Amino acid sequence: MTNLKFNNRFDAAIFFIIVIILLTLFALLFFNLFLQYLVYNEAIGFALNNQGYTDYASVLALSVAWDSAVVKTSALFLSFLLIFSGALYVLRAGKTNFELKAENADLKGSLSLSSPGLVMVTLGIFLAAYALSTKKYIDYSSQGSQSRNDFLEKPEKLPELEIDER
Repeated sequence: MTNLKFNNRFDAAIFFIIVIILLTLFALLFFNLFLQYLVYNEAIGFALNNQGYTDYASVLALSVAWDSAVVKTSALFLSFLLIFSGALYVLRAGKTNFELKAENADLKGSLSLSSPGLVMVTLGIFLAAYALSTKKYIDYSSQGSQSRNDFLEKPEKLPELEIDER
């Protein structure tokens, strides 16, 4: 290791910094998903075991909200992974070319970049913007609680669950 040139040491330093950042991102992702699991699991358990009353619409709404939160959190962390991995390519001393060509009967296009890292950073930024800008509205309304026995004996009008994806 004593015969390393400046570029090799610089590349190694960038690599180790990016690896530390990525490992920290993975740890934060798993910790965040674990906390989401605990919160939603407790809320669903409370809705299912609430002293003789079961609010099934609430369970359904919480399940949809949980799925949405996991997907949004995972997409955001994936975007950070793309951005930092792309930064590793951009900052390293080596040079590579990236070329993308698409051809159709009517359309023709090509993209040529000196670094695939720029493509990864751009895709990561677009994914982060999309994950942060999309909203999922989960509307829950209930006509009041029903006892479990009432619900099993005579099913009346169930609570309404309205999901609006925009």
